[in-house]
Amino acid sequence: MNSINPAISELERAYQAFKLLFPGGIPGDDPVIVIQGGRSTTTLGWLAPQAWKNGRQDGVNEITICAEHLARPVEEIAETLLHEMVHHDNALRGVRDCSASQYHNRCFRDAALSVGLEVERAGYRGWATTRLGPKAMTAVQSLNLEQAAFDLFRTQRSVKAPTKMRKWSCDCTTVRCATELRAICECCKQTFNRA
Repeated sequence: MNSINPAISELERAYQAFKLLFPGGIPGDDPVIVIQGGRSTTTLGWLAPQAWKNGRQDGVNEITICAEHLARPVEEIAETLLHEMVHHDNALRGVRDCSASQYHNRCFRDAALSVGLEVERAGYRGWATTRLGPKAMTAVQSLNLEQAAFDLFRTQRSVKAPTKMRKWSCDCTTVRCATELRAICECCKQTFNRA
């Protein structure tokens, strides 16, 4: 059967079990867990704060697991879920743990360590690299997640739309412009021609 429902069910089951790893539990509503195409070839998952409504004024967070990365071992998928749960918990508590450029700060690192993830620096992304530590691995193994639930995965990558920018050159420089350029360079006094 070609359905991602078994994978969603396993992720929701893991979410309920992993909540016990969080000191004091996770406040507020459970997130909507979805599987969809990734933002890039390296993105494994992400949190979208208040992406859903449930007939109430406040929004409900979304945790996305990337469809292109479902073919990994269940332990790695569970680690991605737990990583995103840290973001979810911090968001519910009003803790900013990640910038728009995906720099994971110390707040993320400390929260991830507290639930059993091992964390290391990842250059410009801060403390973004996580893996299951012994505590988290024990929790994952005790769930006996069904690997077969993740046998259906997406193979097609999103194709980036071609740019409308075109090169225009004079004798001394090159510029890019999305429309036809009718200009004369002030330096060399030559017209710009399409390169």
